[in-house]
Amino acid sequence: GGGGAGGGGGVALFVCGEIDCREGLPNALAKNKYPTMEAAVEATVGKYIEGLERASKKHGVSFLVLSVCPPFNPQYGTRILATRLFNGELRKRLGDRFVDISEQVSSPVGVVREEFGCDGTHLGSRAVPLIEAGVNRALEATGLKV
Repeated sequence: GGGGAGGGGGVALFVCGEIDCREGLPNALAKNKYPTMEAAVEATVGKYIEGLERASKKHGVSFLVLSVCPPFNPQYGTRILATRLFNGELRKRLGDRFVDISEQVSSPVGVVREEFGCDGTHLGSRAVPLIEAGVNRALEATGLKV
């Protein structure tokens, strides 16, 4: 996948989806707004990408999107599922513009590995080199210039 409008406007790293995976998507399902988690994720990711494409064209800024951070608690099965689906949909739709560190920071059950946390809620500084490497890979793969 290519970038946005080009024109030398730079590149932005967009972070989205954590609150959607934690609250929005499960709540939407509970209210029968979507028939499945997959449908909810597909619609939500679609809206984000449509908005980013509009902003990209309007402001001449290309964008990369960082993966959603998985939860820390293995008892959050719905959130783990939502996060995996959300990242999968971003990967499918964005291709090389998706900066995916989710598998690197996740345990086999889908939660953040202890060494990547800082407070039980957020990724710590050990994730920064992974993000930097992912951004560099995405920039090389897309040909985008910072």
